[in-house]
Amino acid sequence: MRLQLTSLGNDPSRTRPLATVLLFVLLAAWPGAAVAAEPAAGGLSTRVDLYADEWITVVAPSMEAVVGPRDGRVSVRGHYTVDVVSGATQVMVPDATSSATHFDDVRHEAGLDATFRPRPEVAIGGGAVASVEEDYTTFAGSVSLAGELFGRMATGRVSYGLSVEEAGLATDDPLSERTVQHQLDLSWVHILGRRTTLTALATGSWASCGEVLGCQPGPYRYVPITAGGVVQFVARERHPDRLGRGAISLRVAQGIGKGMALHAGYRLYGDTWRVVGHTVDLSLSRAFFGERLILKARGRFTEQGPVAFWRETYETDADSPTVPAYRSIDRELSGVRNVLAGGRVEWALPAGPRLLRLTFNVRLDHVWYWYPHFPSYPRRNAWIGGVGVDSDF
Repeated sequence: MRLQLTSLGNDPSRTRPLATVLLFVLLAAWPGAAVAAEPAAGGLSTRVDLYADEWITVVAPSMEAVVGPRDGRVSVRGHYTVDVVSGATQVMVPDATSSATHFDDVRHEAGLDATFRPRPEVAIGGGAVASVEEDYTTFAGSVSLAGELFGRMATGRVSYGLSVEEAGLATDDPLSERTVQHQLDLSWVHILGRRTTLTALATGSWASCGEVLGCQPGPYRYVPITAGGVVQFVARERHPDRLGRGAISLRVAQGIGKGMALHAGYRLYGDTWRVVGHTVDLSLSRAFFGERLILKARGRFTEQGPVAFWRETYETDADSPTVPAYRSIDRELSGVRNVLAGGRVEWALPAGPRLLRLTFNVRLDHVWYWYPHFPSYPRRNAWIGGVGVDSDF
């Protein structure tokens, strides 16, 4: 598990902003910091997430705060995240090692959203988020309406989101393209019994992207065009400039025995690039000492097919060379299977009159990826972990 500070790049100054953020996170999570003025109530969550595979390492400290009056009619939530990324990305397929380019980047994300309850069973929400890195920026907003029905045995929610993304290059190349995406989510949570809850979710999105790169491209990746197995030239990766997505999912939470709960879910995904994906997940939670200690084990399996324009090699005629309209060497678009296994430990400490809850959590997952149509990089392993502190006051 390669999760050391040296993975943040060769420049030692890169560790200083991260160390500052980590120190700020720890100080903010200290019990003495979670004392609010008497009329208000809220919570503070801090965490550090880690990701590492053969190519990329990400360290992501984050903080989230919630505050509102004690009557619960209004709440405001804000969050801030820093992703420190280090790794390599492929430029050409034939030799994945020698054609990899090293990179280091830092992404900053901040968001703010608010919820208003004109009645206890109705919630109106809205929010905005901005994400900035060297060659990519995102600005997004959303509105939502939720209501409790059938004697508060069911909750329905509808939300709409709009995001605008600008993708460019961290080079002298002036290339820059915009993506506008609309998203609609519908959810329904129903309490079927004292121990059983059913959740259904339907989501759809439509993205309009730039005509040079298309949607979700790798602007630094170039696709080899071959003739008779010999590379003739390379062309910048290009995807279709429209992408529609849809997914439906069902989840069941079932209490079994004393202090135990089983969660199971299934998700079906499809898009206009003819990708179809299936995800099945299962988790088991066990509470001890009056729910002060919670242990959770979970597993997940995902299978997703390739996009319609995916080719292992893009062939042309040597005498009359042409470039395919759409081409990609993104292994994630070639079709993928993955299996996740992991767990989480959550420990709640005794609270005082002003600090209502203080909880520490640790989580660790391992993910195995297989790419059956990508011979130059057929498999990948990744570790995903993190630690966090949650407090309510």
